[in-house]
Amino acid sequence: MKPRVARIVTTIRQALRYKPFSTQRYRSSLAAQSAVTIDDVKTEDVKPFEDIPGPRMLPIVGSLLDYTPLGPYSIKKMLQASLDRQKKFGNIWRESFAGANSVNIVNPKDIEILFKNEGKTPMRPSLEPLIKARKMYKRNIGIANLQGEDWKHMRSGVQAFIMRPKSVGQYVPDLDVIANEFINLMKQLKNKDGEIPEFQNEIYKWALESVSKVSLDTRFGCLERELDPDSEAQVMIRATGDFMDTLGKLMFSIPVYKYFSTPTWRKFLQCQDTFFRIAQKHVDRTIARIQELSKKGELTDQNTMLVSLLGREELSYDKLLHYQLSLLWVVLIQ
Repeated sequence: MKPRVARIVTTIRQALRYKPFSTQRYRSSLAAQSAVTIDDVKTEDVKPFEDIPGPRMLPIVGSLLDYTPLGPYSIKKMLQASLDRQKKFGNIWRESFAGANSVNIVNPKDIEILFKNEGKTPMRPSLEPLIKARKMYKRNIGIANLQGEDWKHMRSGVQAFIMRPKSVGQYVPDLDVIANEFINLMKQLKNKDGEIPEFQNEIYKWALESVSKVSLDTRFGCLERELDPDSEAQVMIRATGDFMDTLGKLMFSIPVYKYFSTPTWRKFLQCQDTFFRIAQKHVDRTIARIQELSKKGELTDQNTMLVSLLGREELSYDKLLHYQLSLLWVVLIQ
């Protein structure tokens, strides 16, 4: 962290007089709900991993070719692929994508058992292209890619805010305004057949506008009918679309990008730079605003998520910035 930024953050933390929020009652409540454990599951007839059914998998590439022009699916038809796999193989099947094994479960009861028995440090699929890009620029890999104790430490630094209903509830009025703007925009875009062209793109706009309000304490103006091509909102919308497209291609293809710089990889890096540059600008702007309020003695307990996280001693400026970006990406990926 730059010395000047470090001094400002220290000032903010002193002004906020942050007191850690106890989550013990929530933990107790969750523990009480976890009635199903792995011990309740009959294991005497468990079959070996190799016996899990699945599509034909080739050496090295696995079932990856099924999602290329050589196969019946594409990255945009993952849902249809899952529906077909369930019909053919049942509620549990496995695949392999270029050496990465994937076991898929769709029965809600199985999913419940999995979630309630994964422990305090669950291992989750990483976004390998994102990790490589972050390490290239010597940046924090972000909470979405951390595992084990590192993930637990980072998560504990932010859950105090997101587990407090009062904190989350303060965003309801703003998100309600955004939702209504989105509905009005859809009414304007609806054609004579009652359809909305490029609806997925419009959903991205709504998601980006909503999550930026929460994570970056700002609104980009993505829901305007006519946007200047060079406006920050339009730049972010393009970057979002390119990010989703390039990430999918890099995740579901032979990872040539790990060894050679491909056009898709370079476009992916460009999206990273765009997101990082804009996010950093808004985080710094919030820091400056809070510093000004602190000087005037006008800081209140009604802090936004960004302000609250700035008050956490265990979160460096770099970690904070990448956590907010991770929140942005995770929402968009969903």
